Amino acid sequence: MTLRAQDQMRVRTLNRVLEGALTGVEAAAQLGVSLRQVRRLLAAYRKHGAAAIPHRNRGRPPAHTVAAAVRERVLVLSRTTSAGTNDRHWRDL
Repeated sequence: MTLRAQDQMRVRTLNRVLEGALTGVEAAAQLGVSLRQVRRLLAAYRKHGAAAIPHRNRGRPPAHTVAAAVRERVLVLSRTTSAGTNDRHWRDL
């Protein structure tokens, strides 16, 4: 597991909260999240360690991704048959 810089900062901040050097409100301000989010992160961090910090979908394609074949077909049609139409008209077609 590789942690990005933002994830490493979250781990350091959560460690400081667990040590008592930082309050939850201060951690929330430092991380730019709500106190509720800090509490959620702390609970997950206590249970799973640093593995709980990155989003679990990182590295995966989004569930709503359009298939590559469909994307290519749309590009071909937009450049040939439907050239000159805007995105709203294209959607309707």
